Amino acid sequence: MMDSTVEILNASQPVSNESPAVICARQSHPPVLSSDALPRIRELEEENQTLKRLNALQGSRVEVLQDVASLLRSSQRPHEVLDQVMDLVVEVMRVEAGSMLLIDASGQGLRFEIAKGEKADAVKHFRLKLGEGIAGWVAQRGEPLIVPDVHRDPRFRSDISETIDFPTQSILCGPIIGRSGTLGVIEVINRLDGEQFNEKDLQLLQALSNQAALMLENSRILNRAERQLAGLDALKEVAVTISTPNTLNLQTVLEHLLEVSVDLTEAESGTIFLHDEDVGELRLGVAVGFPQNKLPKQTVRIGESITGQVAKTGAPRIVSDVDPATAAEDPHSTEVRSMLSVPLRRMNRTIGVLNVVNRRDQDAFSEDDLSLLLAFASQSVAAIENARWYEEAQRKIEELTTLVGVSSMIASELDLDQLLTTIMDLACQVMKAEASSLMLLDEVSNDLAFRVALGEKGEEVKQYRIKIGEGIAGWVAEHREPLLVEDVSRDKRFKKEIADSIDFPTKSIICVPVIVKEKLIGVIEVINRVDGTHFDRRDQSLLSAIASEAGIALENARLYRDLRSLYLNVIEALARTIDVKDSYTHDHSRRVTLLAQAIAKEMGFPEEQMDFLQIAGLFHDIGKLGVDGSILHKAARLDDEEYETLKKHALIASDIVGEIKPWKHIVPWIRHTHECYDGSGYPAGLKGDEIPLPSRIIAIADSYDAMTSDRPYRERLDRETAIARVTEQSGKQFDPEVVNAFLNAVSEGRTPAQH
Repeated sequence: MMDSTVEILNASQPVSNESPAVICARQSHPPVLSSDALPRIRELEEENQTLKRLNALQGSRVEVLQDVASLLRSSQRPHEVLDQVMDLVVEVMRVEAGSMLLIDASGQGLRFEIAKGEKADAVKHFRLKLGEGIAGWVAQRGEPLIVPDVHRDPRFRSDISETIDFPTQSILCGPIIGRSGTLGVIEVINRLDGEQFNEKDLQLLQALSNQAALMLENSRILNRAERQLAGLDALKEVAVTISTPNTLNLQTVLEHLLEVSVDLTEAESGTIFLHDEDVGELRLGVAVGFPQNKLPKQTVRIGESITGQVAKTGAPRIVSDVDPATAAEDPHSTEVRSMLSVPLRRMNRTIGVLNVVNRRDQDAFSEDDLSLLLAFASQSVAAIENARWYEEAQRKIEELTTLVGVSSMIASELDLDQLLTTIMDLACQVMKAEASSLMLLDEVSNDLAFRVALGEKGEEVKQYRIKIGEGIAGWVAEHREPLLVEDVSRDKRFKKEIADSIDFPTKSIICVPVIVKEKLIGVIEVINRVDGTHFDRRDQSLLSAIASEAGIALENARLYRDLRSLYLNVIEALARTIDVKDSYTHDHSRRVTLLAQAIAKEMGFPEEQMDFLQIAGLFHDIGKLGVDGSILHKAARLDDEEYETLKKHALIASDIVGEIKPWKHIVPWIRHTHECYDGSGYPAGLKGDEIPLPSRIIAIADSYDAMTSDRPYRERLDRETAIARVTEQSGKQFDPEVVNAFLNAVSEGRTPAQH
């Protein structure tokens, strides 16, 4: 550097400030001027003025070098110093534009570190390969170059100046050479005075380039030291993460590790993909630095793209100047310029891949970046594995709890619709799905009908039926195989018409068959994870287990339904024996039961008690089997003794029913069907709420049917008269509340057909 400075300082000699005329005047003898002397004097005066300007310029150049030396000693950041150096270069060399281009980390290209001039911002977007253009030629050869007329030089990249609309006539370009070789170049364009660049300009530029080289090398040493310290701090953070109990949430751990990785390598963005060994592919665990409309792909196959290759080989990759074809295959985006991809390995097993994408300074990633990231990744694996094991354990516990809960409900819940709804709600919760549905096979029409549909559009979707083989659900029903569809828009089996008609955007689906004893019962489907991620194979396995439980519930319901039907048929057959004994009460027990159920529904009687009300209604007169037929068939009114005998049938009925253990709780219902609300009834003279509600209900149904039936001692009453008599007895023989329910049932036509 000093040699160049000395050369510049010695380039011109001291010049007198006196003109040739003044010098002549001071001589002892006045000169005799010839006719051609005056023009020569003028030429000498012009030369003297030129020398003056050169002397002044030489002084300013010395000042520039002094200013640069002062900047080098300042405490400013290196980039700020270099930016000011380029300001001085443009100013002292009086040029239209100037730039500093540095060789990137790949060693194969130049990037604009600093640009000055009217089109500075526009030119920064360009990159040059070594050997390309004037700057590339200088950087590759390490030799300075003066180009008086760029249009006559084949090395000139005219496309850049044309693109940014910056006319270029001449260029001066010098290499920045440090101890380790060429670091970059400084280039100035177009002198403001229109003159061409000369050797003196070149000498000044080279002196400034030497100063810049010193600054760059010092900066890189400092930067390397700072990054090594940052790397140590990052490793400490990993150690803290591993040892802290409350950092076992996998998502939190991944986000923290990736943020540290991106900052450590000064990257724009990054991702961590985790290896899903069940399906042999990589799944996106976390991503930072990507715009919402350009998020990375959710899955990558092993061996595909840079990320997949790193997972397959277990070898890290440093990629610069990513070509469009490679970028298109990469899961991140088509705007990948450079990338570091390192495997996350533990015990010779790749558990994932850590990627950082595009350095913030537009440079390529270096070997130092790769070494730093590898060290960090090797320490991060333990934290990730601990969190994964914890999450897997928690998930297993949640799945087991869900299945145990479903099994318990199957054993205790008698209402099938409520049971199935609860099962599907649990499926939604444990798999964090937006919607779920259960479709059952209609064997008559051979299609699937919605039995349960949960979610925002649950009620709307119930109107549809799915043909076997049609859509995702129809395919599963036809093939009797589970199906996981991560992106329905790419699956031809998806029936988008239904989703469109109910305005429910569908992204991913799991659908599994419900099979009992090798027979298809239906299918279960869950749609869209709430957090926007895709379902996985573990979700599919859990849903299959839930489907098995649902199948058990449906089969139990069928068996219960068949058993209940047989059970009630036997009861009705037994009840008919009473009617056979008394021809005048033929089918009386059945009609009383139907009317009692209609009244009970009107009053909101518990659904699970309806079967017992049916038994009480059918058996309320079973005690008449113990009453002599002559009393039952007597055409005249009964005398007191006969009436007392008849009254015993309520006690006889309760004794008969009491022998059946599951029916013990309905014994009072049957015993007290002849009590009156005002306490005037039998057998115990109970009144008001002392009388069981089912007894009060059966009492009205029994009386109404008796009044509208023929008896040995009278003909039936018409419907209106019977209703009027029931109404008259409200508060006396009958409970007023039950009377109101009876009247509502009658008015709504829910009473059984009469004879």
